[in-house]
Amino acid sequence: MPTRRRLSTISASVDVRGNNLTQIAPTANSGPPNRSAEHLFRLAELVASGELVLPVDLPSDQLDQLVRQVRTRRRRRLVRYIARAIATDIHRSRESGK
Repeated sequence: MPTRRRLSTISASVDVRGNNLTQIAPTANSGPPNRSAEHLFRLAELVASGELVLPVDLPSDQLDQLVRQVRTRRRRRLVRYIARAIATDIHRSRESGK
């Protein structure tokens, strides 16, 4: 029996038979899915860490929220990285001065 699955980049159902992909007419509810706040939080974590690409099939308000969350996480990581590098440099300079 053919299986149907929804591709995230296409707003239509796909009928899969062997190696042949045939597109079926888009469904009535084929708009972008709404995600919960928890789901967006997890997506932001995955995108910020580079484990997942930014999903563009979200509604614009959720996409904006997700982008802001990813920027915040990346900015915090960068600041921590720079702070650690400075602290390590200061520590090493004090060690070598003795």
